[in-house]
Amino acid sequence: MPDANDIERWTDTIRQRYEHYLKTSFYFKDADLRHSFQSALQEEGSLLQGPYEEPARGFKQGLTARALAQECSPRTSEQLLPALLDHPLYVHQELAVRTTHVDRQNVVVATGTASGKTESFLYPILFELYRQHLADERKVAGSRTGSQPARLRRGLLSAVGGWGNACSVQALR
Repeated sequence: MPDANDIERWTDTIRQRYEHYLKTSFYFKDADLRHSFQSALQEEGSLLQGPYEEPARGFKQGLTARALAQECSPRTSEQLLPALLDHPLYVHQELAVRTTHVDRQNVVVATGTASGKTESFLYPILFELYRQHLADERKVAGSRTGSQPARLRRGLLSAVGGWGNACSVQALR
């Protein structure tokens, strides 16, 4: 996990990496043109702007993922806890996890960019896969007695672009 100093410098890090990408992707043989391009990259507003930090969103904070796991599965969550982040979830994330994992109901989470939709669907999947692991309910893909868990795991482990959508589609099949 990044430490607090890394997080405070994220805008500089992103900018430096993007400048490096552009310099190495667009290499000009002519030295004057190359120097002009590199100077323009470093001049704010010439070719690049930002990145800019977005102010905090104001979503209400709830329990941490660890605390939620302990509440949802008090007797079995101990081995899962180290894999979970120890920062507060947003209340809408906590509600989505409770509704899907505990109440076994479907939910639709419709919020803006970077508001926690991914955690809203990944934590219930993680909790369910952990429950299946403890109960030794892992099914073999293609078996007649329920290949859903194996397909779900395969969807989660797929390293595909748009992996969140791939997981959601795979989970619905």
